[in-house]
Amino acid sequence: MTIEELLGALKPFDNLRGWIPVRYVTTFLMVALDEGKWPSAYARGAGMDRISMSRCLRDIGERSRTGGPGLGLVKAVRDPSNLHRRRVLLTEKGRALLLLVTGSLSTIEPDRKSAP
Repeated sequence: MTIEELLGALKPFDNLRGWIPVRYVTTFLMVALDEGKWPSAYARGAGMDRISMSRCLRDIGERSRTGGPGLGLVKAVRDPSNLHRRRVLLTEKGRALLLLVTGSLSTIEPDRKSAP
Protein backbone atom coordinates (compact mmCIF):
# COMPACT_ATOMS: atom_id res chain seq x y z
CA MET A 1 0.00 0.00 0.00
CA THR A 2 1.32 3.43 -0.88
CA ILE A 3 0.91 6.59 1.14
CA GLU A 4 -1.54 7.86 -1.48
CA GLU A 5 -3.65 4.73 -1.09
CA LEU A 6 -3.60 5.08 2.69
CA LEU A 7 -4.69 8.71 2.40
CA GLY A 8 -7.51 7.65 0.10
CA ALA A 9 -8.67 5.01 2.59
CA LEU A 10 -8.68 7.57 5.41
CA LYS A 11 -10.46 10.28 3.38
CA PRO A 12 -13.98 9.26 4.57
CA PHE A 13 -12.96 10.27 8.10
CA ASP A 14 -12.43 13.86 6.87
CA ASN A 15 -16.09 14.09 5.97
CA LEU A 16 -17.19 13.52 9.57
CA ARG A 17 -16.18 16.90 11.02
CA GLY A 18 -13.30 18.24 9.02
CA TRP A 19 -10.73 16.53 11.22
CA ILE A 20 -10.71 14.05 14.04
CA PRO A 21 -7.84 12.80 16.20
CA VAL A 22 -5.96 9.74 14.96
CA ARG A 23 -6.80 8.07 18.27
CA TYR A 24 -10.50 8.19 17.30
CA VAL A 25 -9.72 6.61 13.93
CA THR A 26 -7.74 3.78 15.52
CA THR A 27 -10.43 3.25 18.17
CA PHE A 28 -13.11 3.02 15.46
CA LEU A 29 -11.00 0.57 13.45
CA MET A 30 -10.38 -1.59 16.54
CA VAL A 31 -14.12 -1.85 17.16
CA ALA A 32 -14.74 -2.60 13.47
CA LEU A 33 -12.09 -5.32 13.53
CA ASP A 34 -13.54 -7.10 16.56
CA GLU A 35 -16.98 -5.84 17.50
CA GLY A 36 -18.73 -6.62 20.76
CA LYS A 37 -15.89 -6.34 23.26
CA TRP A 38 -15.89 -4.37 26.47
CA PRO A 39 -14.14 -0.98 26.54
CA SER A 40 -11.39 -2.39 28.77
CA ALA A 41 -10.50 -4.98 26.10
CA TYR A 42 -10.10 -2.25 23.48
CA ALA A 43 -7.99 -0.25 25.95
CA ARG A 44 -5.63 -3.20 26.44
CA GLY A 45 -5.39 -3.72 22.69
CA ALA A 46 -4.54 -0.06 22.11
CA GLY A 47 -2.10 0.11 24.99
CA MET A 48 -3.99 2.89 26.75
CA ASP A 49 -5.73 3.16 30.08
CA ARG A 50 -9.42 2.34 30.39
CA ILE A 51 -10.44 5.95 31.11
CA SER A 52 -8.77 7.26 27.93
CA MET A 53 -10.44 4.53 25.87
CA SER A 54 -13.83 5.32 27.42
CA ARG A 55 -13.37 8.96 26.42
CA CYS A 56 -12.55 7.98 22.85
CA LEU A 57 -15.54 5.63 22.67
CA ARG A 58 -17.87 8.32 24.01
CA ASP A 59 -16.58 10.90 21.53
CA ILE A 60 -17.08 8.55 18.57
CA GLY A 61 -20.41 7.42 20.06
CA GLU A 62 -23.78 9.20 20.08
CA ARG A 63 -22.94 11.74 22.81
CA SER A 64 -19.46 13.05 23.44
CA ARG A 65 -17.96 13.08 26.92
CA THR A 66 -18.72 16.82 27.12
CA GLY A 67 -22.43 16.21 26.50
CA GLY A 68 -22.48 17.48 22.93
CA PRO A 69 -23.12 15.37 19.88
CA GLY A 70 -20.63 12.60 19.23
CA LEU A 71 -19.66 11.19 15.85
CA GLY A 72 -22.35 8.48 16.08
CA LEU A 73 -20.07 5.67 14.85
CA VAL A 74 -20.36 3.28 17.80
CA LYS A 75 -22.84 2.47 20.54
CA ALA A 76 -22.55 0.72 23.88
CA VAL A 77 -25.18 -1.90 24.67
CA ARG A 78 -25.74 -3.77 27.91
CA ASP A 79 -24.29 -7.25 28.01
CA PRO A 80 -27.24 -9.58 28.70
CA SER A 81 -24.99 -11.97 30.63
CA ASN A 82 -23.64 -9.19 32.89
CA LEU A 83 -25.83 -6.08 33.20
CA HIS A 84 -22.97 -4.10 34.74
CA ARG A 85 -20.96 -4.35 31.51
CA ARG A 86 -21.48 -2.84 28.11
CA ARG A 87 -20.33 -4.14 24.76
CA VAL A 88 -19.33 -1.78 21.97
CA LEU A 89 -20.91 -2.16 18.52
CA LEU A 90 -20.85 -0.17 15.29
CA THR A 91 -23.92 1.92 14.48
CA GLU A 92 -25.41 2.04 11.00
CA LYS A 93 -23.41 5.22 10.40
CA GLY A 94 -20.28 3.39 11.56
CA ARG A 95 -20.98 0.49 9.21
CA ALA A 96 -21.50 2.90 6.31
CA LEU A 97 -18.19 4.60 7.08
CA LEU A 98 -16.46 1.23 7.26
CA LEU A 99 -17.82 0.37 3.82
CA LEU A 100 -16.40 3.61 2.42
CA VAL A 101 -13.00 2.92 3.96
CA THR A 102 -12.83 -0.72 2.87
CA GLY A 103 -14.28 0.17 -0.53
CA SER A 104 -11.42 2.53 -1.21
CA LEU A 105 -8.97 -0.19 -0.16
CA SER A 106 -10.54 -2.67 -2.59
CA THR A 107 -9.71 -0.36 -5.50
CA ILE A 108 -5.99 -1.03 -4.95
CA GLU A 109 -4.64 -3.23 -7.73
CA PRO A 110 -4.30 -6.83 -6.50
CA ASP A 111 -0.59 -7.09 -7.32
CA ARG A 112 0.07 -3.90 -5.34
CA LYS A 113 -1.74 -5.10 -2.19
CA SER A 114 1.06 -7.50 -1.41
CA ALA A 115 3.87 -5.09 -2.23
CA PRO A 116 6.00 -4.03 0.76
